[in-house]
Amino acid sequence: MRTLMKFLLAVFLSIHSSPFSSAQSADFRQFIQAQDKIPSDEALNRALETCSLTHHGSPFHAILVISQPSNRDSPYQGSVEVQWEDSSHYRIKVTSKAFNQTRIVNGETVEEQNTGDFYPLWLRNYVRAIMDPLPRSDEFRERRTPVMLGENISQSCVKRDDRPGGITDQMTWAEICFSGKEPLIKSAIDFTYFMEFSDYKRFGGKLIARTYTDYTDDNEKVIAKLTKLETLTHPDESLFAVRHPTPPEQRIETRFVSMSTNQSLLEKAPTIEWPLIREGKTEGNMIVHVLTDRTGQVREAYRHNSDTPGLEDSGKLQALHYKFKPLLVDGIPVQMETPLVIHFKTSMGAAELPALAGEQIGKVMSGCTYNPILPPGLLPSGTTFKIRASVNEAGKLTGESYSDGIPSDVIAKDGLHFWECRFRPYLINGHPWYYHIDFVFTAP
Repeated sequence: MRTLMKFLLAVFLSIHSSPFSSAQSADFRQFIQAQDKIPSDEALNRALETCSLTHHGSPFHAILVISQPSNRDSPYQGSVEVQWEDSSHYRIKVTSKAFNQTRIVNGETVEEQNTGDFYPLWLRNYVRAIMDPLPRSDEFRERRTPVMLGENISQSCVKRDDRPGGITDQMTWAEICFSGKEPLIKSAIDFTYFMEFSDYKRFGGKLIARTYTDYTDDNEKVIAKLTKLETLTHPDESLFAVRHPTPPEQRIETRFVSMSTNQSLLEKAPTIEWPLIREGKTEGNMIVHVLTDRTGQVREAYRHNSDTPGLEDSGKLQALHYKFKPLLVDGIPVQMETPLVIHFKTSMGAAELPALAGEQIGKVMSGCTYNPILPPGLLPSGTTFKIRASVNEAGKLTGESYSDGIPSDVIAKDGLHFWECRFRPYLINGHPWYYHIDFVFTAP
Protein backbone atom coordinates (compact mmCIF):
# COMPACT_ATOMS: atom_id res chain seq x y z
CA MET A 1 0.00 0.00 0.00
CA ARG A 2 0.96 3.58 -0.46
CA THR A 3 3.54 2.91 -3.16
CA LEU A 4 2.16 5.79 -5.24
CA MET A 5 2.67 8.16 -2.33
CA LYS A 6 6.16 6.79 -1.77
CA PHE A 7 7.04 7.91 -5.28
CA LEU A 8 5.35 11.28 -4.93
CA LEU A 9 7.09 12.10 -1.65
CA ALA A 10 10.43 11.12 -3.10
CA VAL A 11 9.83 13.48 -6.02
CA PHE A 12 8.59 16.61 -4.31
CA LEU A 13 10.79 16.43 -1.22
CA SER A 14 13.89 16.43 -3.43
CA ILE A 15 15.33 19.69 -4.76
CA HIS A 16 17.06 18.91 -8.05
CA SER A 17 17.72 22.35 -9.50
CA SER A 18 16.52 25.83 -8.69
CA PRO A 19 14.08 27.69 -10.97
CA PHE A 20 14.96 30.98 -9.23
CA SER A 21 17.41 33.68 -10.16
CA SER A 22 20.65 33.83 -8.18
CA ALA A 23 19.26 36.70 -6.05
CA GLN A 24 16.06 34.79 -5.33
CA SER A 25 18.05 31.68 -4.45
CA ALA A 26 20.16 33.75 -2.06
CA ASP A 27 17.01 35.02 -0.34
CA PHE A 28 15.76 31.47 0.06
CA ARG A 29 19.12 30.32 1.46
CA GLN A 30 19.03 33.17 3.99
CA PHE A 31 15.56 32.04 5.10
CA ILE A 32 16.80 28.48 5.58
CA GLN A 33 19.89 29.65 7.47
CA ALA A 34 17.73 31.67 9.86
CA GLN A 35 15.99 28.54 11.19
CA ASP A 36 17.20 26.54 14.18
CA LYS A 37 19.04 23.44 13.00
CA ILE A 38 20.24 20.33 14.78
CA PRO A 39 22.20 17.31 13.50
CA SER A 40 20.06 14.48 12.16
CA ASP A 41 21.32 12.12 14.90
CA GLU A 42 20.06 14.48 17.57
CA ALA A 43 16.71 14.86 15.77
CA LEU A 44 16.29 11.08 15.63
CA ASN A 45 17.16 10.66 19.30
CA ARG A 46 14.85 13.44 20.44
CA ALA A 47 11.98 12.29 18.24
CA LEU A 48 12.21 8.70 19.49
CA GLU A 49 12.42 9.81 23.12
CA THR A 50 9.37 12.04 22.61
CA CYS A 51 7.17 10.08 20.17
CA SER A 52 7.87 6.36 20.61
CA LEU A 53 5.91 4.39 23.21
CA THR A 54 8.54 1.64 23.40
CA HIS A 55 11.74 3.71 23.28
CA HIS A 56 12.69 4.07 26.97
CA GLY A 57 8.97 3.75 27.57
CA SER A 58 6.76 2.69 30.47
CA PRO A 59 4.26 -0.20 30.39
CA PHE A 60 1.16 0.69 28.35
CA HIS A 61 -2.09 -0.60 26.89
CA ALA A 62 -3.08 0.75 23.46
CA ILE A 63 -5.92 0.07 21.03
CA LEU A 64 -5.70 1.26 17.41
CA VAL A 65 -8.85 1.11 15.23
CA ILE A 66 -8.28 1.11 11.45
CA SER A 67 -10.74 2.10 8.70
CA GLN A 68 -10.95 3.53 5.20
CA PRO A 69 -13.42 6.42 5.56
CA SER A 70 -14.20 6.60 1.84
CA ASN A 71 -15.15 2.91 1.56
CA ARG A 72 -17.32 1.21 4.19
CA ASP A 73 -16.69 -2.19 2.53
CA SER A 74 -12.92 -1.72 2.38
CA PRO A 75 -10.64 -4.67 3.18
CA TYR A 76 -8.50 -2.17 5.09
CA GLN A 77 -10.42 -2.40 8.35
CA GLY A 78 -9.30 -3.85 11.63
CA SER A 79 -7.64 -3.18 14.94
CA VAL A 80 -4.35 -3.51 16.79
CA GLU A 81 -4.24 -4.01 20.56
CA VAL A 82 -0.90 -3.88 22.38
CA GLN A 83 -0.19 -4.67 26.01
CA TRP A 84 3.49 -3.93 26.59
CA GLU A 85 5.60 -4.28 29.70
CA ASP A 86 9.05 -4.14 28.09
CA SER A 87 10.81 -5.27 24.90
CA SER A 88 10.74 -8.92 25.97
CA HIS A 89 7.26 -9.07 27.54
CA TYR A 90 4.29 -8.02 25.43
CA ARG A 91 1.07 -9.18 23.78
CA ILE A 92 -0.17 -8.01 20.37
CA LYS A 93 -3.62 -8.81 18.99
CA VAL A 94 -4.46 -7.85 15.40
CA THR A 95 -7.83 -8.29 13.71
CA SER A 96 -9.04 -7.79 10.15
CA LYS A 97 -11.53 -9.32 7.72
CA ALA A 98 -9.06 -11.88 6.36
CA PHE A 99 -6.47 -12.35 9.09
CA ASN A 100 -6.29 -12.36 12.89
CA GLN A 101 -3.32 -12.97 15.14
CA THR A 102 -2.58 -13.00 18.86
CA ARG A 103 1.15 -13.04 19.58
CA ILE A 104 2.57 -13.31 23.10
CA VAL A 105 6.28 -12.74 23.67
CA ASN A 106 7.77 -13.76 27.00
CA GLY A 107 11.55 -13.56 26.82
CA GLU A 108 12.65 -16.01 24.12
CA THR A 109 9.36 -17.94 24.21
CA VAL A 110 6.59 -17.08 21.74
CA GLU A 111 2.96 -18.16 21.42
CA GLU A 112 1.18 -17.29 18.20
CA GLN A 113 -2.44 -17.98 17.30
CA ASN A 114 -3.38 -17.23 13.68
CA THR A 115 -6.64 -17.21 11.75
CA GLY A 116 -5.61 -17.11 8.10
CA ASP A 117 -2.36 -18.10 6.38
CA PHE A 118 -1.14 -14.67 5.18
CA TYR A 119 -0.26 -11.62 7.28
CA PRO A 120 -0.95 -8.57 5.05
CA LEU A 121 1.50 -5.68 4.77
CA TRP A 122 -0.99 -2.90 5.55
CA LEU A 123 -1.95 -4.47 8.90
CA ARG A 124 1.64 -5.24 9.87
CA ASN A 125 2.65 -1.63 9.21
CA TYR A 126 0.17 -0.33 11.80
CA VAL A 127 1.74 -2.69 14.35
CA ARG A 128 5.14 -1.30 13.43
CA ALA A 129 3.85 2.27 13.83
CA ILE A 130 2.98 1.53 17.46
CA MET A 131 5.92 -0.71 18.36
CA ASP A 132 8.70 0.97 16.36
CA PRO A 133 7.60 4.10 14.45
CA LEU A 134 11.06 4.59 12.88
CA PRO A 135 12.20 1.05 12.01
CA ARG A 136 15.09 2.29 9.85
CA SER A 137 16.37 4.98 12.21
CA ASP A 138 19.79 3.37 12.76
CA GLU A 139 20.49 3.60 9.04
CA PHE A 140 20.20 7.40 9.22
CA ARG A 141 22.97 7.84 11.74
CA GLU A 142 25.80 10.20 10.78
CA ARG A 143 23.91 11.73 7.87
CA ARG A 144 25.06 15.23 7.01
CA THR A 145 21.61 16.72 6.47
CA PRO A 146 20.57 18.94 9.40
CA VAL A 147 16.98 19.04 10.65
CA MET A 148 15.25 22.40 11.01
CA LEU A 149 13.24 23.09 14.15
CA GLY A 150 10.57 25.68 14.94
CA GLU A 151 6.87 26.25 15.50
CA ASN A 152 6.48 27.15 11.81
CA ILE A 153 8.47 24.22 10.43
CA SER A 154 5.86 21.90 8.97
CA GLN A 155 8.37 19.47 7.49
CA SER A 156 12.11 18.89 7.55
CA CYS A 157 13.46 15.60 6.24
CA VAL A 158 16.53 13.41 6.15
CA LYS A 159 16.86 10.73 3.51
CA ARG A 160 18.94 7.96 2.05
CA ASP A 161 19.17 7.63 -1.72
CA ASP A 162 22.18 5.38 -2.19
CA ARG A 163 22.94 4.88 -5.88
CA PRO A 164 25.62 2.22 -6.50
CA GLY A 165 26.43 2.31 -10.20
CA GLY A 166 24.01 5.20 -10.64
CA ILE A 167 20.96 3.06 -9.78
CA THR A 168 18.93 3.64 -6.63
CA ASP A 169 19.15 0.64 -4.31
CA GLN A 170 15.64 -0.16 -3.04
CA MET A 171 17.22 -1.84 -0.02
CA THR A 172 18.61 1.48 1.25
CA TRP A 173 16.22 4.17 -0.10
CA ALA A 174 14.30 5.76 2.78
CA GLU A 175 13.18 9.10 4.24
CA ILE A 176 12.14 10.39 7.68
CA CYS A 177 10.39 13.74 8.10
CA PHE A 178 9.98 15.83 11.25
CA SER A 179 7.91 18.86 12.22
CA GLY A 180 7.77 21.47 14.98
CA LYS A 181 10.35 22.31 17.60
CA GLU A 182 10.66 19.03 19.55
CA PRO A 183 10.86 17.65 16.78
CA LEU A 184 7.87 15.34 16.25
CA ILE A 185 7.82 12.47 13.78
CA LYS A 186 5.72 13.51 10.79
CA SER A 187 6.27 10.57 8.44
CA ALA A 188 8.53 7.65 7.72
CA ILE A 189 8.92 6.02 4.32
CA ASP A 190 10.96 3.29 2.69
CA PHE A 191 10.20 0.50 0.22
CA THR A 192 8.46 -1.63 2.86
CA TYR A 193 6.88 0.96 5.15
CA PHE A 194 4.99 4.24 5.09
CA MET A 195 3.17 6.03 7.87
CA GLU A 196 2.08 9.60 8.65
CA PHE A 197 1.73 10.61 12.31
CA SER A 198 -0.49 13.43 13.55
CA ASP A 199 -2.79 14.65 16.35
CA TYR A 200 -0.14 14.45 19.07
CA LYS A 201 -1.23 14.46 22.72
CA ARG A 202 0.55 14.07 26.04
CA PHE A 203 1.03 10.63 27.55
CA GLY A 204 3.21 10.70 30.64
CA GLY A 205 6.40 12.49 29.69
CA LYS A 206 5.89 11.83 25.97
CA LEU A 207 3.92 13.23 23.03
CA ILE A 208 2.18 10.38 21.22
CA ALA A 209 0.35 10.54 17.88
CA ARG A 210 -3.34 9.65 18.03
CA THR A 211 -3.83 9.43 14.25
CA TYR A 212 -1.88 7.18 11.87
CA THR A 213 -2.45 7.49 8.12
CA ASP A 214 -1.51 5.25 5.22
CA TYR A 215 -2.88 5.28 1.64
CA THR A 216 -4.21 2.72 -0.80
CA ASP A 217 -2.85 2.40 -4.32
CA ASP A 218 -5.75 4.62 -5.42
CA ASN A 219 -4.51 7.32 -3.04
CA GLU A 220 -7.40 6.84 -0.61
CA LYS A 221 -6.70 7.41 3.08
CA VAL A 222 -6.62 4.50 5.51
CA ILE A 223 -6.79 6.04 8.97
CA ALA A 224 -6.07 4.45 12.33
CA LYS A 225 -7.20 6.17 15.52
CA LEU A 226 -5.66 5.46 18.90
CA THR A 227 -8.91 4.99 20.79
CA LYS A 228 -7.27 3.86 24.02
CA LEU A 229 -3.88 4.65 25.52
CA GLU A 230 -3.39 4.03 29.21
CA THR A 231 -0.60 3.19 31.61
CA LEU A 232 -0.35 -0.51 32.33
CA THR A 233 0.12 -0.28 36.08
CA HIS A 234 1.09 -3.46 37.91
CA PRO A 235 0.83 -5.62 34.77
CA ASP A 236 -0.82 -8.99 35.35
CA GLU A 237 1.86 -11.53 34.49
CA SER A 238 -0.82 -13.83 33.11
CA LEU A 239 -1.05 -11.44 30.14
CA PHE A 240 2.38 -12.58 29.02
CA ALA A 241 2.17 -16.21 30.09
CA VAL A 242 2.98 -18.61 27.24
CA ARG A 243 0.93 -21.76 27.78
CA HIS A 244 1.42 -23.35 24.36
CA PRO A 245 4.73 -22.25 22.78
CA THR A 246 4.57 -22.01 19.00
CA PRO A 247 7.57 -23.55 17.21
CA PRO A 248 9.27 -21.31 14.62
CA GLU A 249 8.03 -23.37 11.66
CA GLN A 250 4.41 -22.62 12.63
CA ARG A 251 4.85 -18.85 13.03
CA ILE A 252 4.21 -16.30 10.29
CA GLU A 253 7.29 -14.16 9.70
CA THR A 254 8.08 -11.79 6.82
CA ARG A 255 11.51 -10.99 5.32
CA PHE A 256 12.49 -8.36 2.78
CA VAL A 257 14.84 -9.58 0.05
CA SER A 258 16.61 -7.94 -2.88
CA MET A 259 15.83 -8.23 -6.58
CA SER A 260 18.76 -10.62 -7.12
CA THR A 261 17.42 -12.95 -4.44
CA ASN A 262 13.88 -13.03 -5.77
CA GLN A 263 15.14 -13.71 -9.31
CA SER A 264 16.91 -16.83 -8.09
CA LEU A 265 13.67 -18.03 -6.48
CA LEU A 266 11.32 -17.34 -9.41
CA GLU A 267 9.35 -20.46 -10.28
CA LYS A 268 6.54 -19.26 -12.53
CA ALA A 269 5.86 -16.01 -14.41
CA PRO A 270 2.71 -15.38 -16.48
CA THR A 271 2.72 -14.55 -20.17
CA ILE A 272 1.47 -10.95 -20.30
CA GLU A 273 -0.45 -9.26 -23.13
CA TRP A 274 0.07 -5.57 -22.44
CA PRO A 275 -2.58 -2.99 -23.42
CA LEU A 276 -1.83 -0.34 -26.03
CA ILE A 277 -0.56 2.99 -24.74
CA ARG A 278 -0.92 6.55 -26.00
CA GLU A 279 2.30 8.00 -24.57
CA GLY A 280 5.54 6.89 -22.97
CA LYS A 281 7.95 4.09 -23.74
CA THR A 282 6.60 1.06 -25.55
CA GLU A 283 9.28 -1.15 -24.00
CA GLY A 284 10.88 -0.95 -20.57
CA ASN A 285 10.64 -2.12 -16.98
CA MET A 286 8.52 -1.54 -13.92
CA ILE A 287 8.97 -2.37 -10.25
CA VAL A 288 6.00 -3.84 -8.42
CA HIS A 289 6.08 -4.14 -4.62
CA VAL A 290 4.97 -7.71 -3.89
CA LEU A 291 4.49 -9.97 -0.88
CA THR A 292 4.24 -13.75 -1.03
CA ASP A 293 2.80 -16.21 1.42
CA ARG A 294 4.97 -18.95 2.90
CA THR A 295 4.48 -21.14 -0.20
CA GLY A 296 5.93 -18.42 -2.47
CA GLN A 297 2.64 -17.39 -4.10
CA VAL A 298 2.28 -13.62 -4.53
CA ARG A 299 -0.66 -12.46 -2.39
CA GLU A 300 -0.27 -8.66 -2.41
CA ALA A 301 0.98 -6.33 -5.15
CA TYR A 302 1.36 -2.54 -5.12
CA ARG A 303 2.50 -0.02 -7.71
CA HIS A 304 6.00 1.37 -7.17
CA ASN A 305 7.33 2.85 -10.42
CA SER A 306 7.44 2.21 -14.14
CA ASP A 307 9.15 3.49 -17.28
CA THR A 308 5.56 3.99 -18.53
CA PRO A 309 3.25 4.84 -15.60
CA GLY A 310 0.09 4.06 -17.58
CA LEU A 311 0.97 0.34 -17.49
CA GLU A 312 1.38 0.06 -13.71
CA ASP A 313 -2.15 -1.16 -13.03
CA SER A 314 -1.75 -3.95 -15.58
CA GLY A 315 1.60 -4.92 -14.10
CA LYS A 316 0.19 -4.98 -10.57
CA LEU A 317 -2.60 -7.37 -11.56
CA GLN A 318 -0.20 -9.65 -13.44
CA ALA A 319 2.19 -9.73 -10.46
CA LEU A 320 -0.45 -11.67 -8.50
CA HIS A 321 0.13 -14.59 -10.89
CA TYR A 322 3.85 -14.88 -10.07
CA LYS A 323 5.01 -17.87 -8.04
CA PHE A 324 8.35 -18.21 -6.25
CA LYS A 325 10.02 -21.05 -4.46
CA PRO A 326 9.45 -20.65 -0.71
CA LEU A 327 11.92 -18.28 0.94
CA LEU A 328 13.72 -20.24 3.67
CA VAL A 329 15.26 -18.61 6.75
CA ASP A 330 17.15 -21.12 8.90
CA GLY A 331 15.34 -23.79 6.93
CA ILE A 332 11.87 -22.39 7.75
CA PRO A 333 9.56 -20.93 5.04
CA VAL A 334 8.60 -17.27 5.58
CA GLN A 335 6.61 -14.63 3.73
CA MET A 336 8.73 -12.71 1.23
CA GLU A 337 8.51 -8.96 0.56
CA THR A 338 10.45 -7.84 -2.48
CA PRO A 339 10.70 -5.46 -5.48
CA LEU A 340 9.59 -7.49 -8.50
CA VAL A 341 10.95 -6.27 -11.85
CA ILE A 342 8.56 -6.88 -14.77
CA HIS A 343 9.60 -6.22 -18.37
CA PHE A 344 6.91 -4.82 -20.67
CA LYS A 345 6.63 -4.49 -24.43
CA THR A 346 3.60 -2.99 -26.15
CA SER A 347 2.60 -0.67 -29.00
CA MET A 348 1.47 2.90 -29.35
CA GLY A 349 -2.25 3.61 -29.69
CA ALA A 350 -3.81 6.05 -32.09
CA ALA A 351 -3.85 9.36 -30.22
CA GLU A 352 -2.00 11.37 -27.60
CA LEU A 353 -3.52 11.76 -24.16
CA PRO A 354 -5.52 14.92 -23.50
CA ALA A 355 -4.13 17.40 -20.94
CA LEU A 356 -6.77 19.55 -19.21
CA ALA A 357 -6.03 22.96 -17.72
CA GLY A 358 -7.72 26.14 -16.51
CA GLU A 359 -11.52 26.08 -16.55
CA GLN A 360 -11.55 22.50 -17.87
CA ILE A 361 -10.33 21.21 -14.50
CA GLY A 362 -13.59 21.95 -12.69
CA LYS A 363 -15.48 19.71 -15.13
CA VAL A 364 -13.65 16.58 -14.00
CA MET A 365 -12.59 17.33 -10.41
CA SER A 366 -14.52 17.79 -7.18
CA GLY A 367 -14.02 17.51 -3.43
CA CYS A 368 -10.91 19.68 -3.30
CA THR A 369 -9.88 23.23 -4.14
CA TYR A 370 -7.46 24.46 -6.78
CA ASN A 371 -6.37 28.09 -6.51
CA PRO A 372 -3.79 29.00 -9.18
CA ILE A 373 -2.56 31.96 -7.11
CA LEU A 374 -0.24 30.95 -4.29
CA PRO A 375 -0.40 32.51 -0.82
CA PRO A 376 1.86 35.58 -0.60
CA GLY A 377 5.46 35.16 0.44
CA LEU A 378 6.04 31.54 -0.55
CA LEU A 379 7.98 32.30 -3.73
CA PRO A 380 9.33 35.41 -5.50
CA SER A 381 6.57 37.29 -7.31
CA GLY A 382 5.86 35.99 -10.79
CA THR A 383 7.38 32.56 -10.21
CA THR A 384 5.29 29.76 -11.71
CA PHE A 385 5.39 25.99 -11.48
CA LYS A 386 3.22 23.09 -12.61
CA ILE A 387 1.92 19.91 -11.05
CA ARG A 388 0.66 17.34 -13.56
CA ALA A 389 -1.81 14.72 -12.32
CA SER A 390 -2.66 11.60 -14.33
CA VAL A 391 -6.10 9.97 -14.16
CA ASN A 392 -7.10 6.63 -15.65
CA GLU A 393 -10.24 5.66 -17.55
CA ALA A 394 -12.06 4.80 -14.31
CA GLY A 395 -11.42 8.24 -12.84
CA LYS A 396 -8.67 7.08 -10.46
CA LEU A 397 -5.59 9.20 -9.80
CA THR A 398 -2.52 7.22 -10.93
CA GLY A 399 0.31 9.66 -10.27
CA GLU A 400 1.62 13.20 -10.13
CA SER A 401 4.77 14.92 -11.36
CA TYR A 402 6.24 18.14 -9.97
CA SER A 403 8.37 20.93 -11.41
CA ASP A 404 12.00 20.60 -10.39
CA GLY A 405 13.38 22.83 -7.67
CA ILE A 406 10.18 23.73 -5.81
CA PRO A 407 10.68 23.43 -2.03
CA SER A 408 8.48 20.87 -0.31
CA ASP A 409 7.09 23.51 2.09
CA VAL A 410 5.78 25.48 -0.90
CA ILE A 411 4.01 22.43 -2.35
CA ALA A 412 2.60 21.62 1.07
CA LYS A 413 0.99 25.09 1.19
CA ASP A 414 -0.39 25.32 -2.36
CA GLY A 415 -3.84 24.35 -1.04
CA LEU A 416 -4.28 21.39 -3.39
CA HIS A 417 -4.77 18.17 -1.39
CA PHE A 418 -4.97 15.28 -3.84
CA TRP A 419 -6.16 12.81 -1.23
CA GLU A 420 -9.38 14.86 -0.95
CA CYS A 421 -9.95 15.08 -4.71
CA ARG A 422 -12.41 13.04 -6.72
CA PHE A 423 -12.09 12.72 -10.49
CA ARG A 424 -14.56 11.80 -13.20
CA PRO A 425 -13.73 9.81 -16.31
CA TYR A 426 -12.92 12.02 -19.30
CA LEU A 427 -15.06 11.06 -22.29
CA ILE A 428 -14.19 11.44 -25.96
CA ASN A 429 -17.00 10.37 -28.32
CA GLY A 430 -18.63 8.64 -25.35
CA HIS A 431 -15.55 6.58 -24.48
CA PRO A 432 -13.43 7.13 -21.33
CA TRP A 433 -9.79 8.14 -21.86
CA TYR A 434 -6.73 8.19 -19.67
CA TYR A 435 -5.89 11.91 -19.25
CA HIS A 436 -3.70 14.51 -17.55
CA ILE A 437 -4.56 17.61 -15.54
CA ASP A 438 -2.05 20.47 -15.46
CA PHE A 439 -2.28 22.59 -12.30
CA VAL A 440 -0.31 25.80 -12.84
CA PHE A 441 0.56 27.94 -9.79
CA THR A 442 1.80 31.54 -9.78
CA ALA A 443 3.27 33.56 -6.92
CA PRO A 444 1.52 36.98 -6.56
